[in-house]
Amino acid sequence: MGIKLGFSNKFKNATGIDYHPTIAIDAFGDNHDGRESTLSLDAPFSKRLNETFVAKLGAGVDVSSVKKDDLSINNNLVTIRPSVEINRPDFKMNVGIIPSFYNGDFHLLPNLSLEAKMRDERFIAMAGWKGYYNKNTYRSLTTFNPWIAIPADFDYTRVSEIYGGFKG
Repeated sequence: MGIKLGFSNKFKNATGIDYHPTIAIDAFGDNHDGRESTLSLDAPFSKRLNETFVAKLGAGVDVSSVKKDDLSINNNLVTIRPSVEINRPDFKMNVGIIPSFYNGDFHLLPNLSLEAKMRDERFIAMAGWKGYYNKNTYRSLTTFNPWIAIPADFDYTRVSEIYGGFKG
């Protein structure tokens, strides 16, 4: 059982800052008294500086706790996502980093992407390097295997995707 709430500005405000914060609360249990609770907060903001540049800043907090008998597993993730987006008629680029703190350990993740129109404008070349965490939770693991027992320990997976290709 869970709930997710969010809001965003529908119209430009006096500061020109766009926002879309969300909060999600989730509770999960099995038929063997295993319980998991998760709280996720996400707060992305952006401000158009001029016709070309957009400054972005996001922050996220994810806290999950699994309990059964004398077993207790806690996972805490905090991310900050500063980036700059460059929008030109022939290309779009996002350059940023994601400092993250997962259970007290610091990791710096990439947030880079590029889209460029080809000369005939039928295709767009794209490339990027993005880092993020795959949130392995008791609930997500039971989606793949409903008969799984609560693991003695599990971590979020740190992912680094490097990609390139064409669309159009």
